Amino acid sequence: MFNGHGCPKCARALVGKKCRNSTDKFIEKANEVHNYKYDYSKVTYVTNRVNVCIVCPIHGEFYQTPHSHLSGNGCPKCLYKSQYKLYSRLCNEFPDLEILYEYSPDWLGKQRFDIYIPKYNIAIEYNGEQHYKPIARFGGVLGYNKTLASHHSYNHPLKLITVSCMF
Repeated sequence: MFNGHGCPKCARALVGKKCRNSTDKFIEKANEVHNYKYDYSKVTYVTNRVNVCIVCPIHGEFYQTPHSHLSGNGCPKCLYKSQYKLYSRLCNEFPDLEILYEYSPDWLGKQRFDIYIPKYNIAIEYNGEQHYKPIARFGGVLGYNKTLASHHSYNHPLKLITVSCMF
C-alpha cells in the first residue's frame, strides 16, 4: 500500500516527536549555559546550524544558531551595548559627519574597526574584557592570544583611539 515506505501520518508524528525532544534538549542545555537568562518559548529546533528565535529579557527577539548559543554567545545587543552607545553618541554629537560602525577596510583583512571616521582617518576600538583576559565565548586562551597578536598590527597611517571597557 505504501510501497515499503511506511505510513506518512506515522512518519510525521515520529519526526515531530524527534523535533520536540531536540527542542527540549536544546532548551535544557541553553538554560545551563546562560543560567536561565533567556526565554526559549519561540524555539523550534531543526538542526544545530539553523537559526532559532530566542528572547532577551532586555532587547526582545534575536536569532542565533543553537551551536553558537550553546557555545556561550547570547544577545548581540547586550554584548555590544556599550560599544553601540559610544557610536550612537558620536552620531548624535556630530550629525553631519560620516561615522561608520563595524568598518572593515580591504587592507585590514578579516579584522574590523568598531567605529571609523573616514574624513579624519580615525579608528576607534572599544576593547571589551576579552582584550585583557581569556573569555570562553571569545575562544578562551587561544582567542585571547590571537587578540593580543592582532593589537596594533596595522601597517596603515591612521589615528587609532582605544577605549577600555570598564567591566
